[in-house]
Amino acid sequence: MIVVGLDLSGKDTNPSGFCTIFYKEHEITSFQSLVDNIEKVIVEDVFSNEDIVNRIKELNPNLAAIDAPFGIAKDIWRTSETFLLTKGFKPVSTQLINMRGLAERAVSINNQLIGYRKIETFTKAIESILQINKEYFLDSIRDRLEKKGNWNRGKISKDQYDSILCGLCALLHLQNKTEQIGNKLDATDLIILPLMQ
Repeated sequence: MIVVGLDLSGKDTNPSGFCTIFYKEHEITSFQSLVDNIEKVIVEDVFSNEDIVNRIKELNPNLAAIDAPFGIAKDIWRTSETFLLTKGFKPVSTQLINMRGLAERAVSINNQLIGYRKIETFTKAIESILQINKEYFLDSIRDRLEKKGNWNRGKISKDQYDSILCGLCALLHLQNKTEQIGNKLDATDLIILPLMQ
């Protein structure tokens, strides 16, 4: 099983974190079982929409999870973002210029990936819901973690780490261990989050 996680940047001149997770097809019964059955994690930086689309098509994953808005709010917030706010998270409104640019970029990428399964997610919520300690988690997969490009003194970037969080959510979604928040009648206003505690 292969999933992709993408922490999309607002501009193609900035790196987007991109993660590929190869996973043994075992049932996920806990966060530890999720981690234990990861075979390999590859992180890299990607830039242009074309590179992102081509990379996903090349991998042909079971699912791609993307941290970026799939739509633009008609008012200040989408329904899904309102839910995040009630849970204490801090999404940024797509009415702001920078976030609008990010949403437009995500919409463009989605339109070029017709036929490929993809979901919108929110990394800050993933980390909180799964109660992930970043350093402990990265240490636990260090022997299965590869990075394309320079290692930056052995560390991965925040964007690359966030792309791994997206990938974890994708794995959970494939095993029906997620929930949809937002407007279930509007595919551009649905955020997928883990159910596990």
